[in-house]
Amino acid sequence: MGEDPATLPIMSRTAGHFAATSALPPRTIAAIRDELTGLLERQPNSSATVAKVLRLLAELERELDAAHARAAAPPRSRGPRQTEVVSHYRVEGGVRGDRTEALAEHRSSGAQPFRCPWRIYQVVAGELATSGEGVGFVELHGRVKKRLRGEVPIYRIRMCLRFWEAAGIAKHWLKAFKPVQRAGARGGFVADAKHAWERARKEPVKPQPRKYPEAY
Repeated sequence: MGEDPATLPIMSRTAGHFAATSALPPRTIAAIRDELTGLLERQPNSSATVAKVLRLLAELERELDAAHARAAAPPRSRGPRQTEVVSHYRVEGGVRGDRTEALAEHRSSGAQPFRCPWRIYQVVAGELATSGEGVGFVELHGRVKKRLRGEVPIYRIRMCLRFWEAAGIAKHWLKAFKPVQRAGARGGFVADAKHAWERARKEPVKPQPRKYPEAY
């Protein structure tokens, strides 16, 4: 059985990305994954090809995360470089023409923003809401993957946590993440996260400068 013609443009661009660089940035991986997901929705018979590429992307992501962890300096030894500073968050349209809304994390460098779709955003919010006295990142990531029954890009969970801290509804302390208990708040953290999403749809949400920037 030959390849579905509809998959050829996608596969050609994907192969071109892999050939051009041995370390794809997370936003490129996200764009490839979103495009493959859209292809699968339009062409169900491409599932075998799409699944193979998604497995390769997951493996590459793990390698990138390991490389970034090795290169990271101790959290308190230095602040982020200017090109790494988050300028603001907005809820915008999806990647490459996809109309599904996504939270976008913009940086002062002007690079393409990281994006997290609502589907993943609300699952991460739900898991953090049940964290009690706090949850470590590795545990949170594992719980989100279990809920979504598959691999979830690490950067999407990290940007949710950064956004919630910028919005003043979550905090990071001693390697644990937890909701901020706000006086008079109703509906718990899930409601707070939804309100923060609505706020980012209407206006940019800018992070406050941190006295001790940490790499998460």
